Amino acid sequence: MLTRLIDVRNTAAANVNLKFENCDKGIVSSAMPVKAKNLYLKDCLMGMMNALTDGRQYDIQENTLQNSFIGIQLLNDVGTSIVKHNTINIDVTGIASGLYTLLWPIGIDVKYFSNLNPKTLIIEDNPITLNGYSGIGINLANTSANTNAYKNHIYLTNTEGTIICANFGGLNGINATNVKASKMEGNHVNGNANLLIPAREDIAGIYLNKSTYNELHCNFVNNTRFGIMAQANCLTNPDAVKGNSLFNHVLGWVFRKLGPE
Repeated sequence: MLTRLIDVRNTAAANVNLKFENCDKGIVSSAMPVKAKNLYLKDCLMGMMNALTDGRQYDIQENTLQNSFIGIQLLNDVGTSIVKHNTINIDVTGIASGLYTLLWPIGIDVKYFSNLNPKTLIIEDNPITLNGYSGIGINLANTSANTNAYKNHIYLTNTEGTIICANFGGLNGINATNVKASKMEGNHVNGNANLLIPAREDIAGIYLNKSTYNELHCNFVNNTRFGIMAQANCLTNPDAVKGNSLFNHVLGWVFRKLGPE
């Protein structure tokens, strides 16, 4: 039985001479596995959008996404998949959605249906640059035990200072919500000295919210207002958080509203 597949691969390394440019969306899949390698996407509002990913495999490697609002998105519980060596640069700031709501950019967006998916997802060595005053480098929502964000480099470059805006969305290198037993290991989140100045409570290198039994090993965070923030029930094992390095923050570790709500 043949399996439907979107297979878009360049035989050479990603380059500006062969590219997707000025598209609403670069690659769109629904209930279909994807292989995407060595591609160059420029000024595509939504880079690689993959929905109904349940049990399907995604092999997304060695791509360059220049100025997307959302770089790579996986929605629902994937099969064994890898997102590796993708360079994502985001210059877009917020997009209005209704009268008082703004949507903020995301480099890699993973949203599972539940946090019980047994399949493996590796998010490895992706350089992600966020140039706006809000956004997320890697967003993990409902991910599970075999999800590993590993050795990614995330750069938060905004220097605009205090911004007052309705429904501020936060500025985080890695954001984990309702995540269970995932790993965040060897990631680098680099901010800049300007992120220490504004009295914003939503700037953190790594932000955990209602996420239990996760492992944070050997991550490096510098020059963000807060280094690592845990909010609500973020219970984990005694040796699950170790080897992390936090430099030049207003507060290195921040714990808020711990325990069940």
